[in-house]
Amino acid sequence: MKKTLLLLTISTTAIASAQTITVNDTLSTGDKTFYFEADNAAPNLDATVGAAVTWDYSTLSPLTQNGPAVKDSVIDNVNTDYPNATYQEQFDGGINVFFTNTPTEVTNYGFIFDLNGQNATIKYDVDPSQSSVFPMAFGTTDYVDAIDGHLVTVVPTGGINVPVNIVITGTSTIKADGTGTLILGTTTFLNVLRVKTIEVLDGNVPAVLPFFAGGPITVTRTSYAYYSLSDSKLPVFLHGELNAVVPTQPDVNQLNVWSSVDLSTTGLDNDKIVTTSIYPNPAKELISIESSNATSINIYNTIGQVVYSNLNPSVIETVDVSKFETGIYIVEVKNNEITTTEKLIIK
Repeated sequence: MKKTLLLLTISTTAIASAQTITVNDTLSTGDKTFYFEADNAAPNLDATVGAAVTWDYSTLSPLTQNGPAVKDSVIDNVNTDYPNATYQEQFDGGINVFFTNTPTEVTNYGFIFDLNGQNATIKYDVDPSQSSVFPMAFGTTDYVDAIDGHLVTVVPTGGINVPVNIVITGTSTIKADGTGTLILGTTTFLNVLRVKTIEVLDGNVPAVLPFFAGGPITVTRTSYAYYSLSDSKLPVFLHGELNAVVPTQPDVNQLNVWSSVDLSTTGLDNDKIVTTSIYPNPAKELISIESSNATSINIYNTIGQVVYSNLNPSVIETVDVSKFETGIYIVEVKNNEITTTEKLIIK
């Protein structure tokens, strides 16, 4: 099953700046960070709230020793299911979030996630979510927002997958509940702001006779996002839990913990990590490929032909794609030992 980043849907659309989130700190195309999956038995430290507190995860261990870095990045939105969203936040192998920044808030129009091996599309197409209302700061940010829309997925029934479109309603409760020090392994972050979000969605799966009579669905997500004041536009640490009750399917009880710090005792060799960012994406004329520790960059079309190759790339390479045919391409970035790939869309 795909890994799902449970937190980014509702609370990672801005950075705490001087312990206050403003419109000037919101995410946009090209922003990215990398996470390492940590032990999901770690406590959520829910009771550690207030000013000048310490969230101590000094003994937190990685879920997998020397596990891979997983990228979270922001691109221009091209998904027609979310026509009002400007941006799409992509978490590799997991969730995709669709949002727009305004002068007063970040508006979340929904997300796509994995539900027992099937894609589930949540669209807040009736009443979107206010995932951030500016300014956000400890002691002042504490609000409840109504959300309303649809969940589109398939329900396995009688050996076939039956499409369902479920009306969902609910609330998001968002609170900046603490400031202080965050300790991740041997790394300490000062002046951290934590934002806690509880999202509850309810609906009813329609009957598909003669296979099943329908029934209620409930999705509850609780997340804690820790923002460093100077390190990243995305949280440096994420802790979240998803519980879903869906008729005809096993209950979902999933907990994910993600750290921007590599918690492996042996660590990763930074000279062997290949990080990649492509912008704009989609593109028409020029793209920039930003990479680190890369020894080659190749771009392939859908039939595997090399349409661009660079065997000695700089940190930022500008590529003219104006003569590329419209469609999807694969950008392959290598160093001597590791290969990463990114999807490129030419309009």
